[in-house]
Amino acid sequence: MYKTEGIILRNTGVKDKDVILTILTKDFGKKNIYVRSYLDPKTKYFGRLEVPSHIEFMFIKRKNSTYLLTGLEQIRGFCDMFYNPYLYTLFSIGSEVTLKMLPYEERNELIYKWFKWFLYFLNSKKMEEYLAVYLIRFLYLSGFFPIKNRCGKCGKKNPLYFTVSGLEIFCIDCVKDGKRFYPSYVLEYIKRMFEKDFLKKIQFKGIKEVIDFLILFIEEIVEEKILSYRVLATVGK
Repeated sequence: MYKTEGIILRNTGVKDKDVILTILTKDFGKKNIYVRSYLDPKTKYFGRLEVPSHIEFMFIKRKNSTYLLTGLEQIRGFCDMFYNPYLYTLFSIGSEVTLKMLPYEERNELIYKWFKWFLYFLNSKKMEEYLAVYLIRFLYLSGFFPIKNRCGKCGKKNPLYFTVSGLEIFCIDCVKDGKRFYPSYVLEYIKRMFEKDFLKKIQFKGIKEVIDFLILFIEEIVEEKILSYRVLATVGK
């Protein structure tokens, strides 16, 4: 039997009343946990395993190499997010990126720490900034950052405008057709995220451009769209 804490990223129905939870755990990375009869109102788990929830739980490994939930204590639920579509969509972006990029059962306690930080601080006036910080930290801890702040073709440093393609940075003079360009302060903002006491300095008017760039960068890596980010444009604050 194993015991750990985690945050529920996805709840998928299977069979009659059973579900499979995808949980980002502190000690075991991202795991799929099978829950029997969760959708039965009489079960002890009913209503306590919604997305997102921060839980402490126990599970066992079955003979077929799957995992079964055996015990649960809810640390905190975040059902209030359902009443704020914009807030929930921001969470969904961070969750979708984590689901698509983090390999199963790859333990990374720092990624877990930053995702928990993102979840707990998301309901604030700087919610977009907290999403950007999490995405930057996730990319860094996953080995995809730092990004070179110079053109990958001509070597020009700190281009006034730049684009990303194939996980490389190009200035506007080297790549002109069919690309989305960003001002250089987007890279400067990302760089500041690694400075000491950066949390006290979060104040950035172009935060949507930063998130837009980060999502584009991530989509280059996973080679598919981050669908929840497309939803964000249709949801008002």
